[in-house]
Amino acid sequence: MSTITDFDNSLLNHIKQSIIELSSSSSTSTSTTTNSVKKDVLLIIDDNPIIKSIEFGSTTTTTATIHVNNHPTIYKYNQIIDVWWMLDNGYINLLHYRLDRNDYIQMYGRTEREESELLERIFQTKDYALVAKMVDRYRLVFLTNNSVDLSCYSGRLDVFKLILSIQDPDNIPISVAAVENAIKSGSLELVQFLDTTFHESCSLSCINTRPFCESHNQQIISYFLSKMAANDTDKETTRRKQKSLDGLTILCTLDFDLINQYLYCDESNLEQSTLTNFVMSTVFFFLNFHEKIKGYPHGAVHSSNLLEYLGNSQEYIVNVSKIIPIIFKRTPQQMQVLHNKIFKIMENIDSQGPLYQPLYNMLVVYEILVESLPESSRNGSEERLLHNFSTRGIIRLGVTDKSVLAYIVDKCQPGLRLKEHYSVFVVTQYTALDQLDAIIAIDPTFLQYRLTRLRVAYHQEVFDRLVEIGVLGKQLILQYWGNRVGSFWDSAWIRYLTKNATDQIKGGSWKLEGHSYVDANTIDIVARLLIEAGVSLEPVQQMPGIQNLCQSNDNYLIKYMVATNKCCDVFALGGAILGGNFQLFDHLASIKDVKPYNVDKDIHFNQTYILFAIEHLISLNDFERFKIFRNRINHTKFDGEIPTMCIKYSNTEFFSQLVAIDSSCQTEKPNMMAFAKRVIKKHNIPFLKFILDRDDKTYSTLDLNQLFREALLNGCVESMYRLVHHSNTIFKKDIGKVSSGDIINSIKLGHLPSLVYLYSLNKFILKDNNNTRHVDTKLPFNKTLTLFLNEI
Repeated sequence: MSTITDFDNSLLNHIKQSIIELSSSSSTSTSTTTNSVKKDVLLIIDDNPIIKSIEFGSTTTTTATIHVNNHPTIYKYNQIIDVWWMLDNGYINLLHYRLDRNDYIQMYGRTEREESELLERIFQTKDYALVAKMVDRYRLVFLTNNSVDLSCYSGRLDVFKLILSIQDPDNIPISVAAVENAIKSGSLELVQFLDTTFHESCSLSCINTRPFCESHNQQIISYFLSKMAANDTDKETTRRKQKSLDGLTILCTLDFDLINQYLYCDESNLEQSTLTNFVMSTVFFFLNFHEKIKGYPHGAVHSSNLLEYLGNSQEYIVNVSKIIPIIFKRTPQQMQVLHNKIFKIMENIDSQGPLYQPLYNMLVVYEILVESLPESSRNGSEERLLHNFSTRGIIRLGVTDKSVLAYIVDKCQPGLRLKEHYSVFVVTQYTALDQLDAIIAIDPTFLQYRLTRLRVAYHQEVFDRLVEIGVLGKQLILQYWGNRVGSFWDSAWIRYLTKNATDQIKGGSWKLEGHSYVDANTIDIVARLLIEAGVSLEPVQQMPGIQNLCQSNDNYLIKYMVATNKCCDVFALGGAILGGNFQLFDHLASIKDVKPYNVDKDIHFNQTYILFAIEHLISLNDFERFKIFRNRINHTKFDGEIPTMCIKYSNTEFFSQLVAIDSSCQTEKPNMMAFAKRVIKKHNIPFLKFILDRDDKTYSTLDLNQLFREALLNGCVESMYRLVHHSNTIFKKDIGKVSSGDIINSIKLGHLPSLVYLYSLNKFILKDNNNTRHVDTKLPFNKTLTLFLNEI
């Protein structure tokens, strides 16, 4: 293990003393900025152990694994240097370990906005020990104008006081954002401390109500309202604040006590349509609600996983049950009457089963909504929407009990029952055959209905039964031919056509559309039925969604498309890569005489997906399939992105193979130089070490001095060290030329560690235009520093 030994205590003390001496003699014209820079230099030297001892080349064998595109990517210990990466991927203990070992980690080299976001992430860990270690090592990073405010994201008074302790006591940078962040963290202790200690800067009266609601903390909201009431003689402000509480945010917590106390239903700012959509999401599991609901999964709950979700979410379902009376302003007496009615309807349902509570919630809300409909809305679109969601939700649970089904059939009478709406609401794409038989037994008049529109894709056995009893007529089925395939992917409908109407559909064509979110096996079934019936597929011009076709059991359609030149094989190969189906990829790659890919006529979305596929192969280090895919693309358009992807995944092995076969990298100096600069900007030390260890002419054209300047400007001390101390003889040793502009920009960007390292060298060359000065750092540091501080 090699160590920068130049940073010994005597040198550090000498640098500090020299800056102090320079400070006392600095000119008036540069005093403000220069003194600020000197203060920062003092802090970074005094408080940053990385300057005192920087260790490189750790041989520790710890690895970290993350999943990229659903496949694992493994990093070695010495590749894991980025603080943000460790936080985002849950390697908090690894970050602790690296800090304890005083290993190099990447904190500098970010924009001001990125550094603020990084501090926020650090504080959100709520880990005092971690914050303390990082403050001890990177104090300058925590001396920003908003670090005190951001520390309140921790929700910890001790963390806040720690950040406070390193500030100038006469000029503490704190604003109302501090108390807003404390509120969002849910820490009443911190909110109270800020309110009482920094009342002028963190006055609660200046804050709107949304942060309080986002805290999801009843105590914090109570404290806020009590403070308003105590200072409000006419109570008008308090009443206004109460009324302006964000009811939707509170509602989404599903916290009974919080909602019960602060929803203020009679003065709620919630529109009826918002409440209806909220209920349709939380109770009936339809729609994607625009706010995140506690306990509800991301996206809609699909039929394929509904029962599993219900079985694992009883706590959520019980919480929903508790807040229903509050949402609809029902008294306990009214709810008891309603409970007795629903309980009787559900008397044959197993009260201990996973379906009982969600079904109970649905029936209760359905009953309330029907009762609440104003007379003016009956038989209109509002009532149809109500029956649509409610009955479909209940049917989707798979309920076959006749009492429950009789209830929902009865609810659809009389206004909607006389037309095809009856079938839409009760017999849906979710209806099973035993449910249909039960409905017919409950209401034999159902046999008299005749559908006039084919709205949904029924289960095969339900479709056949509807045809058998005459509810679904042949004329209607044929009427929809030609304008539906690709939109609904109804395998029952297509199976009927190919079996009973071959003459009418043979010789026609169909388009591959609307397939991105359809089950791949269903698509294959429909495609096979149509193709074998003589209905041709039109050429496919777009790649998005094709990866979905690669998820079916036998990949019939995607293989057919490539073999018959219905789509570019690049699209299919890319879909196989993104779908992780490499057996399919190998099969498609073996097909000859494929449709060539024309990148010049391609659309943006296709090119984006192709880049995704390339990145996926790089993340998996699958160079052999990459070569096949790249050859099929047969264009250099995407080549410029490939080295950057190699850097992203620290895949030096892949890059070395790429260079070996890529003549452009071997002959064009700008390509390799631009790549090396990206390595520096990304602070990718493993990749830089890889480059410096190469011994072939491909890399000999690199200008290491330009890379040294790049490292200085990006605050990467270890990159500077590697460039100076490399032992590869193919590179020129003339390293250390920098301009005063480089130094000034480094100061402005806060990259002071790299400046201190620059000074630690025996000498460096200060070059501006045609003027070159050799700076001997054995001279007193105040003379060296003067060279660039006086130019600010």
